[in-house]
Amino acid sequence: MKTRRTFTVVVLIALLLSAASSQERRRIQTQYGSPFVREIDLNAELLETFVVMQKANAGDISAMHELGLRYLEGRTVPADTIKGALWIAKAAGLGLPVAQFNLGILYTHGWGVAWNPFEAFKTFRAAAEQDMDIAQFLFGLQYTEGLVVPRSYRTAYTWIKRAADKGYDAAKGVAAEFVEKDLLNKDSTFAEPAANDKKKKHAKADSTLSPVFLSFHTDTSRNVSDSVLIAEAVKELSPKNPAALRQPKANVPLDSAWRNELLRAASSGNPEALVVIGRFFERGTAVRQDPVLAATYYFRALRLDSPRAPGLLWELMQTNKFQQEFDLRTKANDPDALYVWAGITAVGFSKLLDEKQALQQLQRAVAVGHVPAMIELGLCYLGGRWVQRDPLKGGVLWQQAMNLGSPEARIRLATAVVLGELSASDPQEALKVLKSAAQEGSLIAQSAIGLCYEQGIGVARDKGEAATWYRKAATRGSQIAYRSLRRMHDEIRPADKEFQLEE
Repeated sequence: MKTRRTFTVVVLIALLLSAASSQERRRIQTQYGSPFVREIDLNAELLETFVVMQKANAGDISAMHELGLRYLEGRTVPADTIKGALWIAKAAGLGLPVAQFNLGILYTHGWGVAWNPFEAFKTFRAAAEQDMDIAQFLFGLQYTEGLVVPRSYRTAYTWIKRAADKGYDAAKGVAAEFVEKDLLNKDSTFAEPAANDKKKKHAKADSTLSPVFLSFHTDTSRNVSDSVLIAEAVKELSPKNPAALRQPKANVPLDSAWRNELLRAASSGNPEALVVIGRFFERGTAVRQDPVLAATYYFRALRLDSPRAPGLLWELMQTNKFQQEFDLRTKANDPDALYVWAGITAVGFSKLLDEKQALQQLQRAVAVGHVPAMIELGLCYLGGRWVQRDPLKGGVLWQQAMNLGSPEARIRLATAVVLGELSASDPQEALKVLKSAAQEGSLIAQSAIGLCYEQGIGVARDKGEAATWYRKAATRGSQIAYRSLRRMHDEIRPADKEFQLEE
């Protein structure tokens, strides 16, 4: 059965086109001042496709690969991902490095083939051993994940460094990060790559490729610079507001477009944005210094699996300024302080309250309309923490928070609906909410969308798409998403020794 899929221009042109096709497009651009093919050139391409088909059927390896690309693109032939994958697989089986690499991309995303990261690993390795730099880079990244093969930072670094030494820019940055984080001393296994000095291959990187650098050794110290935290937040901001993507200086005025975008992202459950706002309030950067309010933002980020938030919150709690302010404001029943007290008790950062007392502090904050407290108490009811599990009560709390203007509450309600925890008159509307929020950087929504695609909830089941969404969330620190990825891998894990992971 034919399967038609629309590919992004970036993937099709920057990643999958052959060198010959790229040269032809550059010629057209130079000659006609436009990258688009005119009618006379289209006729030439139709004739060219006929020749390509003849050569492919006669066993020409490059023609096989080119024909596969044309089926993937729907360029002068009907788009057919299955046929495209078959022709690329034939070329890969005959040893063409670029075909091996592209076949790995198809296996990674489940395009025209069943999603299979283990087969992708094998094809990336085959291309990497033929000295293709982008394949070396992606193959090395597989050793950072602990999903396909056991994590080995030394093996990863060896392959990534080989790509970096060839001038591959993305590899240079990741190799430098290995050194900066001292990852080579946090290793358990090492696999020496085979030496091969065949002709260099080079391609452009893109985030669509997958996998990406998955490391849970993020520095959680509050000594991390503001510029690093800001850069991490900017990376996840929505492109709907281009002005927000210009990284601000440390003293950026908080009524700027960037500040508004940051607040919007934080309200939707973007942990990187929450961390930056927390840092601003902790240090008084362009706002009134408020260590207790900073703690509320850090705790909200912690609830969203931010890898930096636990360390930032803990170290803030050790400061005299926080302790003095926190003591005064808890005695005054300040809702921010009550919320923080319940939160740090829930995660074991404070033992001054027992569970009943912590619940009371949270309920007192909810009683005066504290929105983050409403969301936290809703989580208590959904998870049965401190209270008897009651999803309906949790849903009511989130509805109240949503009515007070909380996008995060709306996203959590939608998540509960698609997961079957709550009912709704229009479940598809909940899915729309999640898709929109996921595109804008909501970590909750990204994980939920992954589950929807994995289990076919409201969408056609698509393991490749599920893995893509889980990976987006996992790279930002989501342990739930990472565990989901691990489960998906384990369900199809081969018996080969190299793919066996420690429990």
